[in-house]
Amino acid sequence: MLLLTIGLIPASNDSHYKPHEKYLSSLSEISEEDDSEVSITKTNKDRVYKRGELIFSDEFDSFDLEIWNHEITLGGNSEWEFQMYVNSRSNSYARDGYLYIRPTLTSDRYGVDFVYNGQLSIEGSIPVEECTSTANWGCNRSGNYPDVINPAMSAKIRTADSFYFKYGRVDVRAKIPSADWTITTVQLVPRFNVYGSDWPASGQIEIMTSRGNKNLQLSNGDKIGPDVVTSRAHFGPEYRRNGQECTLTSFESPGEGFDADFHTYSVEWTDEQIEFLIDNMTTRVIVPPNEGFWHYGCLDTSGFNSPWEAAENKRMAPFDQKFYLVLNVAAGGTNIGMWPDDLTVSSGTSKKKPWSNTRKAFLEFYESLNDWYPSWEGDSGAFIIDYIRQLYEAVHLLPQISSLLYFVWNSNYWPDKGVTVAKVENLIVRMMTNKFSFIDNDKVVYDQFKGKRYGGSMELWNPVLFIMDLDLMKQIYIKDFDYFVNRRGLELEKNDPHMHLSLINQNGESWKDVRSKVSPTFTTGKIRRMFTIFDSSSKKMVKAIREQSQTENLFEDPNSSFAKMGKKILEQMAGKKIFKLFVMVFVPKIAELLKLKITDSDADTFFSKVIVDTLDHREKTGEKRDDFLQLMLEVRQGKIAKEDESELDSHEKNAKLKDAPSKSKLVFSDDLIIAQSLLFILGGFDTVESVLSFGVYELGINPDIQEKLYEEVKAAADENDGEFSYDIINSLEYLDMFISETLRKYPPAGRTERKSTRPYKIPDSDLTLPEGSIVTIPIYQVHHDEDYWPEPSKFDPERFTKENASKRHPFAYQPFGHGPRNCIGNRFALTEVKLALAQLVLNFKLEPNKDTVIPIKFANGANIKPDDNVSLNVQLRS
Repeated sequence: MLLLTIGLIPASNDSHYKPHEKYLSSLSEISEEDDSEVSITKTNKDRVYKRGELIFSDEFDSFDLEIWNHEITLGGNSEWEFQMYVNSRSNSYARDGYLYIRPTLTSDRYGVDFVYNGQLSIEGSIPVEECTSTANWGCNRSGNYPDVINPAMSAKIRTADSFYFKYGRVDVRAKIPSADWTITTVQLVPRFNVYGSDWPASGQIEIMTSRGNKNLQLSNGDKIGPDVVTSRAHFGPEYRRNGQECTLTSFESPGEGFDADFHTYSVEWTDEQIEFLIDNMTTRVIVPPNEGFWHYGCLDTSGFNSPWEAAENKRMAPFDQKFYLVLNVAAGGTNIGMWPDDLTVSSGTSKKKPWSNTRKAFLEFYESLNDWYPSWEGDSGAFIIDYIRQLYEAVHLLPQISSLLYFVWNSNYWPDKGVTVAKVENLIVRMMTNKFSFIDNDKVVYDQFKGKRYGGSMELWNPVLFIMDLDLMKQIYIKDFDYFVNRRGLELEKNDPHMHLSLINQNGESWKDVRSKVSPTFTTGKIRRMFTIFDSSSKKMVKAIREQSQTENLFEDPNSSFAKMGKKILEQMAGKKIFKLFVMVFVPKIAELLKLKITDSDADTFFSKVIVDTLDHREKTGEKRDDFLQLMLEVRQGKIAKEDESELDSHEKNAKLKDAPSKSKLVFSDDLIIAQSLLFILGGFDTVESVLSFGVYELGINPDIQEKLYEEVKAAADENDGEFSYDIINSLEYLDMFISETLRKYPPAGRTERKSTRPYKIPDSDLTLPEGSIVTIPIYQVHHDEDYWPEPSKFDPERFTKENASKRHPFAYQPFGHGPRNCIGNRFALTEVKLALAQLVLNFKLEPNKDTVIPIKFANGANIKPDDNVSLNVQLRS
């Protein structure tokens, strides 16, 4: 039997409401008086619903035509498709609890001669049988060679008159047909064209669309048959201005194809977003900006006014009105986007489309029926709908259990694409037995792929492409950056809003907006302004070490509030809390349910107050200081000048954002400044601390290197009365070589990742990655590959002489990544580290002691850090 269910989305006062946070108690536990349990779902039934309430279902024990009405037209969905839609039990019927929609031949009903010469009128004699669309001669046709009557018949059924709703979840469990040249669609269509009848001004939600030809693919290898289903939302002022490309998602079956078995196709539609799912796995979440879909992207708005300007929910319009459900199977059509001319099958042989996009299309299709009609016969040629069922969030972990099952189901993901897959021990097992290490895990994978350009890996149920080739890394980092603007990202908007707003977690246009605003704060000129702070801090460090004293000074007092709160931030990324990060990365839905966050709540509150109070004070008094917060304030006030191209080296020019928004509407609010400041504190504490720790360790165990560095630093200081300046520090070649080798051997991050914004074909290969694919670049493993770095475990600054560096592939060294999404503060951090090390080596001699761990061990954290404090003896230089 087939159960059709449309479920409710609960009301929420939370401005960051996300799906999968509803139905937490059964209906019997819901209080009549509790407004928080009232659903935001609205229907044509004019009543208030409780959250989780079942509002519509049809088990299809019979085909109830009081619920479902038929479109009756010859018009072909405005795409000149070849079928006519009729109300016939040959094309739509219920059997054994299943609903069938299937295409048939017109000649089977009317005869072959009728197709060529007949006169057909589908004007019904009673209201429910009336022709529903006159477009494209939709109600009357004549056969007159080469024009023929529609060669196929099919059904398109809808709940337009019986049931329509706003906001909710629809699940359709079905098996799609493998019938050549057919198109199967499940969609939501607006009941009333509130925003105008020019499609798609009033919107359309395409839950699932698939073509029927087995093994069909484009000339570039992209599959487009029943192996793949697509989902999207249509919106725009008229049909030539449709923003659907920015919402389109394609999902490829990891098994035999979606025609081989039943699968559940779902949409969760709220007042803030639209989420598509297949078998309870999210395939795409569409979250419009606060300004609405007019500003979402992929929409040419020139010459038009927004039809949604006066919408009741401007953010979601046109998807803020009632929609009804439509199911149909179509045949062919002259839409070149749906049926391109360059088609093949997986064997590589031609699969020529049997019609041209001309007046003869109907005729050519019909006269080639011997080639395609056999695939229409039998149950494989029908769209069979089993059931559509509401999933109650009382079993909130169901999506994740489903994902675990998908992991097993998905075990052939890479082999099916012709990609070698790494063999690794189960991540959960290693995590539970405390054997997990990011570096060790990547090494196992890296060693298996030596000599290859790339390879596949499964991180739980997440397929990840491991990039091995340096030229391919360059392609992803820089040349094809527009495909890889995004990082994996964490779902932090609700539980950790400041970290969500930080530059590192932003994606798409939001990231570009923030990056373009913040980039000028890290130019040479801005760092020069802050050099006095660096210099003062480095001298305080020397004084603290020299005197071994503690005062109320922030730098020297480890018990100060700043120091304690800074430490709290760092503790969130290491030790036992690494399991939390593991969950946030690999099972984000569970992380969101458990309200996991990166920042410590006390530290967030403390620093937020300090930052807001400081901003208010400076804005009121006009007081200025040469620090990062001052630069953020100047960004807000629009006083930061653009980067001077003459200041940038080749690495930095590659990192420059080429398509930065020219007229950004981004406002640097207090929250946005707090977010970047917290990220700056995290990076400043963590990365700088790590590089300094590893640097002093190598100085201590390599006295010859320490002395050579001392001589260079001492000579520079003596020439400038014992002082350093920005230019002097950055002119010290051996210091630069020493830092570079430290970052080579101990890069701050062991890997970096990018997430594709749209399908991407790997150059010089047959592999096309679908939208949303994760690619991993294993920085630590590249830095320890003996093909690029002979004796990689040896610490040798001479690797970075100009002569040696010129002989090496530039992408063999990438401690801060490359391209526009590299570490924005790397020049800032390098200046800090260089000055601190220069002051240390100038004033002290470092030596190992009995507590010095050789070789150094790494902490098991997100970033590469020593496992414990670095213990060295410090001797004053005379």
